[in-house]
Amino acid sequence: MKINKTLLAGAFAAGALMPALASAQELVDRKSPLEGAPAIRHRVELRDKRFEAGVGVGSSVAAEFYNAVFVNLRLGFHLTDWLTLAGTYGRNVTPGYKTGVAENLETSLKARSPTDAGAATPTSVQALGAMNRMSDVFSLQAEVAPITGKMSLFGKIFMHYDFYALGGGSMVKFTASLPESDLSKCSPAQIDASCPDIGNKFGGTLGFGTHAYFNNWLALNLEIKDLIVKTNRAGQDATGDGFANDRDLEWGHNYILGANMTFFFPTVPKITD
Repeated sequence: MKINKTLLAGAFAAGALMPALASAQELVDRKSPLEGAPAIRHRVELRDKRFEAGVGVGSSVAAEFYNAVFVNLRLGFHLTDWLTLAGTYGRNVTPGYKTGVAENLETSLKARSPTDAGAATPTSVQALGAMNRMSDVFSLQAEVAPITGKMSLFGKIFMHYDFYALGGGSMVKFTASLPESDLSKCSPAQIDASCPDIGNKFGGTLGFGTHAYFNNWLALNLEIKDLIVKTNRAGQDATGDGFANDRDLEWGHNYILGANMTFFFPTVPKITD
């Protein structure tokens, strides 16, 4: 019987390749030691299941008639390392801090003579007495921190950080800018073209914030947010119907910049595997 030399050579070649093919299959079947492993090992979870309490100062930004400097309180609970529920409160400690706009308006109205053609405009007392100012601000907000990490300064100082976006509800309490003025006691239903819009106003809030961690339990918190509520800042008749009342209200922005020193509890954070 004759044996085809070509077939015989192919058989020998296949036999020689079998061990190599088996080894290659083993490599394919072998699992990587990194399969299923976390992206970062021994990660410090600085927020997950921790309480945060802070105190600091804040300031209004781009206020129309009266600036405000606040003493701040902050309290929050971090549900996860990226989701937080927090409440903030601010008390205005500079109620008479006028902006340049209010000062210029007061000066120009004082210079106006009662016999001027524009005598229908309010006097300086009427204008300032009808303005309102922020007294207390409060927000209840949800915070989402998609960006976290660790940075270094000159390769010597290392610090954890996070950036978060916030949104929720807000309350702004407005008071009369001149409490001693008779206008501060006027009724919104009064037939008067000047009346301060005062009281608690409810709306929403949006903003951004960051933490810079000095250690595992102490951080600097910076936050800029916009408290959006309906009010009549000037307290004047905007619709021209002779009344300064709820029909003259409009949605307004109250920008506040805050800086707080915050403390985290428990003081020892969770560390991943």
